[in-house]
Amino acid sequence: DDGGDGRPECPIGVTKSAFPNKPCSQGWAEAILEKYPHALRSNAEAEDAVTLYRRILSQQPDHSVTIVTIGFFTNLAGLLRTKPDQYSNLDGKQLVSQKVKQLVSMAAKLDPAGNGGYEFNVMVDPPSSRKVFEDWPTPFIVSGFEIGERILTGISLIHDSSIQQSPIKDAFQVALAFDHNTIGRNSWDETAVLVAVRGIAPYFGSRKLNLAIQEDGKNVVVPGNRLTYLNLRQSPSEIAKVIEDLMMHQPRKPGLTEDHQ
Repeated sequence: DDGGDGRPECPIGVTKSAFPNKPCSQGWAEAILEKYPHALRSNAEAEDAVTLYRRILSQQPDHSVTIVTIGFFTNLAGLLRTKPDQYSNLDGKQLVSQKVKQLVSMAAKLDPAGNGGYEFNVMVDPPSSRKVFEDWPTPFIVSGFEIGERILTGISLIHDSSIQQSPIKDAFQVALAFDHNTIGRNSWDETAVLVAVRGIAPYFGSRKLNLAIQEDGKNVVVPGNRLTYLNLRQSPSEIAKVIEDLMMHQPRKPGLTEDHQ
């Protein structure tokens, strides 16, 4: 569960409902499970993700938490719908308002003319997506499909022989081989994580807009300015270099000094 880096204290939550249930078509998730040690043997052993959100958020300083979503909005919608419990006397929306600084999501899609479209993370669970896009109470940054589509990463990573134990490298090797990909994988999720950790500038610009989610999961532009929607400022290759450098970084092992990592 710690990816082999000696940090087993990181909590893991899963969606407990039967939907959505999407397999990993490229097989990298199964490959990571096979290679790296983990205590959890099934989703049934993990904590409910919505309960975990409430427990963790209740313990944090006010307006201190950045939440990053690189998948469906099922759990966040569930969080917004929660009632007061043993962790907090606030309901879900109040708890988010008090504890969360911002939400950063890889989600949605705009065409070159600025019109909406269909994007996987949004359309798999449209009711949950609609709930979050309508009711999320904090600043909300969106990295759309067209952003990560142009930023290709992974080739330098998989060819770096100095990296021996890396779930990230292993996942890219499996996924790129499965797709017969020799140019790099679209960096949809990585853009959201980069912005969540380092901020929008200097990599991206942004504009304010609002999106509504239709019943079939299509996102459409509507009047309003609730969302901060990213656009490219640096070139895709410049941003790819930043992301790959971070993926190739070798962290220190816990307890080791600089001379003994």
